[in-house]
Amino acid sequence: MLMLGERNMGAVAKAIGYATENKFATAFRKEFGFRPKHFDREFGNPLTQNRNV
Repeated sequence: MLMLGERNMGAVAKAIGYATENKFATAFRKEFGFRPKHFDREFGNPLTQNRNV
C-alpha cells in the first residue's frame, strides 16, 4: 500500500490489521528501521518516479 502511494497511515494500519496508526508505525519501524512516513524518502514512490522520461 505504501508503494502505491497510500498516504493515510490510519487506513494502511487498519487494512493490514493494526488497531491504531501508532501500533503500525512502531512495528514498521522495528522491522525496517525507519517510520512509514519516511517510506518515500527511503524508497521513492514508483507512481511518481520517471514522470519526465
